[in-house]
Amino acid sequence: MFTNLSVTSLTIDPANVTFHFDLYCFPFLGCQALDVAVTEFSMVQIGSCASPIVNSVANCPSMQMALVGNYSTTGVATASGVLDGTVASSVATRVQALPKSKLKLDQLTLSPMTIVPDPALLPAGVTALTITIAPAPGAFSMSGTYAVVNPSDLNGDGVVDAADLAILLSQWGGAGSADLDGNGDVGASDLAILLNAWS
Repeated sequence: MFTNLSVTSLTIDPANVTFHFDLYCFPFLGCQALDVAVTEFSMVQIGSCASPIVNSVANCPSMQMALVGNYSTTGVATASGVLDGTVASSVATRVQALPKSKLKLDQLTLSPMTIVPDPALLPAGVTALTITIAPAPGAFSMSGTYAVVNPSDLNGDGVVDAADLAILLSQWGGAGSADLDGNGDVGASDLAILLNAWS
């Protein structure tokens, strides 16, 4: 069972993104729909995040993310620019240990993130544009093999079995990698350690 998760690098490049926007208000025109398109968008983790795993969930309540991309508006006003800001997002994921040293992360959730483009780059009459990104990566899943250092796994195949026992017996009475208790020679106490770790 895992007790902690540390994330040192996370980049999310959405392939299928839907953006929803509210109405924007203009002087004398009232509130109008302003369509905003975002392209080449990505979220990149800044720094690291470490979390205890509680009930199979790791949660980083304030992960710093850089939001990068391009935006353009159409409708009653047109503008374009670059998204380049840093925001904090609460990030959580389910952590599952699977057989044969496999690890799976899924059910990723990220809290909404808001970025405000530079007002100087907006068209005349538009004083502010707020883009809120509310990710819903429900299909997210990541899995892989993690390295477990088990000193009784003498041949490094991920299990303690007859092959490891054969190595231990071949080194019986002398020094070698099967000296699991570190007393200088391979003997009964090393055999007991290996059998206790049997897969």
